[in-house]
Amino acid sequence: MVSSGFLIESAGKYLICHSTALNGKFSYSDQMWGIPKGIVEPNESVLDAGIRETLEETGININRLQETGFLNVYANFYNYKTTKKKVYVAYAKCALDITKEKRICRSKIMPFNIPENDFFLWVDWTVAREMVSKNQKALFSDENFERLKNIS
Repeated sequence: MVSSGFLIESAGKYLICHSTALNGKFSYSDQMWGIPKGIVEPNESVLDAGIRETLEETGININRLQETGFLNVYANFYNYKTTKKKVYVAYAKCALDITKEKRICRSKIMPFNIPENDFFLWVDWTVAREMVSKNQKALFSDENFERLKNIS
């Protein structure tokens, strides 16, 4: 199984999303935080899947921002494996400050019909590393932070 998502930077902050717990509980420290991502569908490219999942899970339209010149996309920034899938991560740096815009998750957990993500935060790199799931901690490594400085 293959998954794809985006590491999004705006105004020096990085977007992390909280995965909705079926029991309705929420915590800043539950490590159910991560970048917007999801499964690559048949006949869909890894990059297109990341763009689609980001739009569905956050309302951020990567294509529109890129077409208007306010966003640079760096495909294949990072990848990692879990026990169930391989995850490809693209990096998007937004020239606009979109950190104050309301984020809405339109994708649902079925059959419960509740949003996949219930909360969004724009945080510093080190805060993201502390909050994200164990599978995504390496994404927020010091090495990757240095790589961002060289490409953005």
